[in-house]
Amino acid sequence: MASGGAGSFTRMWQRMLAAALAPALLAVGAAGCGGAGPAGTSAGSKANPLATLSAEQIARKAVADLGTAAAVHVTGWITDSGQRTDINLTLVHGKGCDGSISTQNGGSFLLIMIGTALWLKPDETFWKSAGSNDPAVLKILVGKYIKPSAKSDLRTLGQLCDPSKLFASGKTIGLVKGKNATISGQPALELKDAKDSGSAYVSVSARPQLLRLIVTGSNAGQLDFTGYGTSVTLTAPPASQTLDGAKYGF
Repeated sequence: MASGGAGSFTRMWQRMLAAALAPALLAVGAAGCGGAGPAGTSAGSKANPLATLSAEQIARKAVADLGTAAAVHVTGWITDSGQRTDINLTLVHGKGCDGSISTQNGGSFLLIMIGTALWLKPDETFWKSAGSNDPAVLKILVGKYIKPSAKSDLRTLGQLCDPSKLFASGKTIGLVKGKNATISGQPALELKDAKDSGSAYVSVSARPQLLRLIVTGSNAGQLDFTGYGTSVTLTAPPASQTLDGAKYGF
């Protein structure tokens, strides 16, 4: 039915996410550290706990913290071939996430993941862009959560709920310190990709946290990371509002 279109959307989203995150070149456990690069501040190590660390060391600390934070709220947007996607997700460590993904022309959907269970609630525009134009089919699907089958392409969207997977394939090689800034009211240090147009901003603290990712160019975007450690309860949708994806080709 609409599984082909939905699968294409999933693959497109994965490419967009990779395009937005790759320039930051952040990963846990990357081999080797380069030089410290230009100083992010003239303050001494007592005033700036990051002063004696290289950009790559700081990046690894920030990504490690992201991967273990009890919760983090991710908001922002990315583009692919001029098409914008907006992201609003709350990630809960070891439990899952919930939030929404909205595309410029392809509709939007709510996403809930608890453990390995995933639910998606696309709007009518999403279903139509995925190829479901039959009024009878839309009457069944619109307003309901879909629980994708174990083999569904849609299940790859669950990777968005795990920060460690989002950054697992990157490397910290090539990062240098940039300018100082204030992000979400916090003193921040820019970590720049010397070979690309991406920047990551981390909090200036003994335990640096990733605050923002910015990418310019054809796959531009900005993702903000807030609400570290906030207490969040994930709730599954009511059974009365849920459809078994296996019965509908998802």
